[in-house]
Amino acid sequence: MYTYLLMICGFALVASLLLLGTVRSMKQQTLWLTAVIVSGMTLVFDNIMVGLGLVAYDPARILGIRVPIAPIEDFGYAILGAILIPAIWTRLGSGANARDVGDAGSAGDAGSAGDAANSKKNQDRSHD
Repeated sequence: MYTYLLMICGFALVASLLLLGTVRSMKQQTLWLTAVIVSGMTLVFDNIMVGLGLVAYDPARILGIRVPIAPIEDFGYAILGAILIPAIWTRLGSGANARDVGDAGSAGDAGSAGDAANSKKNQDRSHD
């Protein structure tokens, strides 16, 4: 019988085989902190959605463990997303900016690129 847990495990297996080296090269503390934060958000918002009846789960397809009313399987999606999205980003990117995704410095890299563009504009204006 197909279950949500089986689907999560299948996705996790394929993704981890493809991205294992990338995840290992990333800053682990940042990845786990992200997973905890996303799980906290999942705890709040999934319970609201289930409680309001916006989402329903077939009891035959879940383990039956609820936190407090959202199925535990929902946390699998959140944790996988928190770890695999930065890994995919890193794998598809190139150079130092892509490797910094699992690092707290990645936001500064985007700002540096913007600063370089602004500096170029200011130089162009000074020549006018």
